[in-house]
Amino acid sequence: ISGAKAPGKRWDLGVHPDDVKRVSKLFNNRDTGKAECRFIGKDENIRWVMLTAACEANHDGEITGHIGAMIDITERKDATDKLAALNQTLDKQVASRTEQLAHTNELLLREIKERKRAEEELKQLPHRILEAQETERRRVARELHDGVSQILASVQFRIRNASQSIEDLG
Repeated sequence: ISGAKAPGKRWDLGVHPDDVKRVSKLFNNRDTGKAECRFIGKDENIRWVMLTAACEANHDGEITGHIGAMIDITERKDATDKLAALNQTLDKQVASRTEQLAHTNELLLREIKERKRAEEELKQLPHRILEAQETERRRVARELHDGVSQILASVQFRIRNASQSIEDLG
């Protein structure tokens, strides 16, 4: 990264103002630390860097300075952001497709239920046809029986009348 600081310079020169407070915690610690932050180069372009820093201390333990290194991670950060956006898009597509499949499954289950009901009705159809035929046979038999009985009764009545008329004549 261009704009690296020479010894004796302030550590925060070039660190993006929004990141200074967070990164300063790294320098207030006596241990070595790492932080991702934005760095403003001499060309005013903002790059992402991995900042590694350690405190230098004298023999009495007083901090006399810091030593650090920066690695440009802009491309990795961009790739990570793009990957996160792609994952978010994929999650939305998966959720949408899952919803579509759930709806399709619901429709298929309804169709299966309707087909099973129709199959049951088809199984009952021969029985219903036989019942209807038997009912119709009984109705026709009653009509024939009643019709023939009425005709026979009428014939019998006429024969009696004729027989009575013949006896009265003779």
